[in-house]
Amino acid sequence: HLGVATVQVLVPSGQDIVGSPFQFSVVGLPSSAATLTCDTGYFPTINIPYDSAAPATCTVSLPSGQLAQARDFTPSAGTGGAVGALTTTDGGQSFQFPYDPSSAAPGAEAVAVALTHDTTAIAGSPFTLYRTPTASVDTSIACDSGRIPPNALPSSGVAICTLTVRSGPGATARGVRESFQVSNTGPGTLGLPMNSTDGYSFTFYYQAIAGDSVDSIVVRLQNGQHVESSPFGLVMQAFPTKESRLACRTDAMPTHHVPATQSAYCTVQARDQLGLSIVGFASQFEVQAIGGVTGPLSTSDGGYSYVFVFSAGSVPGNASVSVRLNETMEYIQFSPFPLLIVSPPTAHSTLECTSPQYPVVTLPVADLAEMVCTVTAYDSPGSPVQTSSAYFHSTLTGAGNLTGMVTPDHGYTFEFTYKALEVGDGTLATEFSGLPLVGSPVQVHATARATGDSRLVCDSGNNPPNNVRQGEYLSCWIYPQDSAGAIRAASVEFTIDHTPQSLGSRSDAITEDVGLTYTFNYTASSVGAATLRARHRNGYLAGSPLSINVVPPANASFALLHCASLEHPSTNIPIDANALCQVTVGQGLWGIADDFTFSHTNGRGNLSKVETRDSGRTFQFTVAGGIGGAGPTDIEVRVQGQHILGSPFTLYVTDPPSSASLLECDSGNIPDHNVKILMPIQCNITVKGPSGTNQQAVASDFSFSLAPDIGSWSTPLSTDFGYTFSLEWTAPKTAGQSTSATAFASGVVFAGGSQMFYVAETPDAFSEVVCMTGENPSMNLRRSRSATCTLTSKAYTVGATAVRSIASDFVFSTSNPLVGQLTEPTSSDNGYTFRFFLLADTINWGETNVEVAVAEGGAHVKHSPRTLYVVDDATPETTLDCTSGYTPSTNVPPTRTAVCTIKPSNSNSTIRSVASAFLYSNTVPATGSLSSITTDDQGASFEF
Repeated sequence: HLGVATVQVLVPSGQDIVGSPFQFSVVGLPSSAATLTCDTGYFPTINIPYDSAAPATCTVSLPSGQLAQARDFTPSAGTGGAVGALTTTDGGQSFQFPYDPSSAAPGAEAVAVALTHDTTAIAGSPFTLYRTPTASVDTSIACDSGRIPPNALPSSGVAICTLTVRSGPGATARGVRESFQVSNTGPGTLGLPMNSTDGYSFTFYYQAIAGDSVDSIVVRLQNGQHVESSPFGLVMQAFPTKESRLACRTDAMPTHHVPATQSAYCTVQARDQLGLSIVGFASQFEVQAIGGVTGPLSTSDGGYSYVFVFSAGSVPGNASVSVRLNETMEYIQFSPFPLLIVSPPTAHSTLECTSPQYPVVTLPVADLAEMVCTVTAYDSPGSPVQTSSAYFHSTLTGAGNLTGMVTPDHGYTFEFTYKALEVGDGTLATEFSGLPLVGSPVQVHATARATGDSRLVCDSGNNPPNNVRQGEYLSCWIYPQDSAGAIRAASVEFTIDHTPQSLGSRSDAITEDVGLTYTFNYTASSVGAATLRARHRNGYLAGSPLSINVVPPANASFALLHCASLEHPSTNIPIDANALCQVTVGQGLWGIADDFTFSHTNGRGNLSKVETRDSGRTFQFTVAGGIGGAGPTDIEVRVQGQHILGSPFTLYVTDPPSSASLLECDSGNIPDHNVKILMPIQCNITVKGPSGTNQQAVASDFSFSLAPDIGSWSTPLSTDFGYTFSLEWTAPKTAGQSTSATAFASGVVFAGGSQMFYVAETPDAFSEVVCMTGENPSMNLRRSRSATCTLTSKAYTVGATAVRSIASDFVFSTSNPLVGQLTEPTSSDNGYTFRFFLLADTINWGETNVEVAVAEGGAHVKHSPRTLYVVDDATPETTLDCTSGYTPSTNVPPTRTAVCTIKPSNSNSTIRSVASAFLYSNTVPATGSLSSITTDDQGASFEF
């Protein structure tokens, strides 16, 4: 049986022993009616701070009259938590055990208790506890008096304050009351401790004292930091007075005009007797309206002022809003406030915009320029109406800003300003009910600052375009630009002037494309040089200053024509090339190309467009040779039919020469293709056509090669209009070389082939001369006959071997020119040897020396002087004597020899002679034979 049993143990004297009587209970198994509750020791009791080290205490309570044992219950913990053993202090009526929450992140954790015998959960199990994060300064405090504004209280009034817990910006969280310190700085009373049901927010009340005062609610975290909105200010204020003020306005102009069925906004400012701003309550004011209805009062500044809406009716006319004090029924200042309900205008209303710039729709951004636009309200054409700017809607597409509308005449007209803030084009439109006003839209242009990239261009229609005849004009254009390219600009960006003023006049600049270009004219009145200047704000435009030349009529007596090709001779034009002709106006004046007429004859060549590069002091044109074939063409330039100086000017159109052209070269030396170092060989070209006839050419038709490439060619020159050309080949500075020179006509080798040029060396006295008469003896020469001399050019520097030289390297002479003269030397082996002759005199005879010396230093070459004898003819006085050496001497034994001696003589004396002077024979050949004649005394006698 269940119940309480008592065990008593007595000693014989009847006294209980220690511990007697001892009671124990006989208990049954508990039911699920047992209840589980937990207490964290914080408030709310279900919340425990994340950083708290103290465990929560959980209690299992049995129904009244029931007992149980601890083993009858099995406690368990949520994820990560831990439970302790059950203990009791009331004999099993209730049990307690500790619960240590987990160290996991903040959040909900469950504690459960089940009956041990059947695992049934007891009442209240599982029990949820909340591990709360640390409250941050983002926690906020707010108090509400239930009035407007909520922080204003009447004397002795009450406000309810709410603390909203946050763990970070925007992060609402659970918290515990112990995390906060709450106080106030003024005389009011706080209703603490704070109360809460879940820890997300805590509430308490504030009791104000009587009279005007201010107070602040201070809420700090345990670290001393204020939470958001702490200190929270509260104001205890007396009633406002009639010095309070009323004002009403619309967002449109005039501000007291209210479009029918639309709204105005009214403001009540609470003030005390001195007119100073105070905090009031909406309930302290009574609002009335005529012509419309009002809305509720609201405040955004703590009760110093209240705003409400006046909604106008549909009938135009006068209206008003009035505000009285509820306590005294007195009107506050400016109450009633007059309003006018206005009707809408129509699309007959007009828009007109203007600026002080030109064009009027351009505004320089750099000047912060403004354009004023005026809207005139009409309800029908020509019938102005008083209205509100609210009916008009202005838009701007593109650059710039629009200001709000203002009215200078109580709503008949409205003005607003377009301000150019950035460069660009825009469209300004004003509409009524979606319909554009008359004159809308307006194109507006916020213009850039023009720079020196802007251009001034002027054109008289003449050539050159900046030259103008007296009494005529030239047109000018300004093209606004900045560094990025073309821009639109206002005229204020440019200033234009010209000097001297006496030479002409200038029109105003105008634009037909809204500032993309400007045009003006300069009209010339007197001959002379003028200067036109166009400036932007910081300097000249490109093309400015511009020189303008007011020119007189052209004069053929002073103008001069001259033509030249880029070829040589300059009068010749290859058939595929051009010549440049120039007309000089003369007298230091300028001209106009149209004052001259240009033509050419013979159908050859083609004239180009006439141009000038010096403002018309000279004019140039080209003559192309590709038309009409080769031959002369006359270039003619006239002024009013009269040739100018140099006209006509003859040019020659030339065909390419052929390889039949001739190249002839002569150094002027002997031999004619030998030349000393750095000295020239003169060459001449005779130009030939394909048929071999002479024709004209230009120097560039010819080219030349050298193999090896030594020395240098000069430029071919012609003095006969290109029929012949002369040029020079200059030898290199090293002697002993040779090169093969080849000429080409239009790339084809001359038919004559190549020519060799030799760079002669300098011979010395090792050269040697040999003379032979062809007579016997060889040094004797009969009158009127010649002796042949051969000079071999040698030099010690090359081992005394033969070298090429020129005849002028030697000096040739005879000691007795009366008996013989030397001929010019010649060479058939390119200067290694030279041959020359001693021509014996026809009358005189005698001895002479042939002398050859080196020109440099004068030393005789080897075998010089060479003695020769010019002999007289023998006469019958010459004697013949023969002897056999036997006796008698006229007899000759067979096979033996007789010696015969001839002793030449003339009528005067014994002379020298030559063997060829005598004819000898044997009249009886069978008796013997004659030997050749010999002499051993230089021809004074001969033997055979």
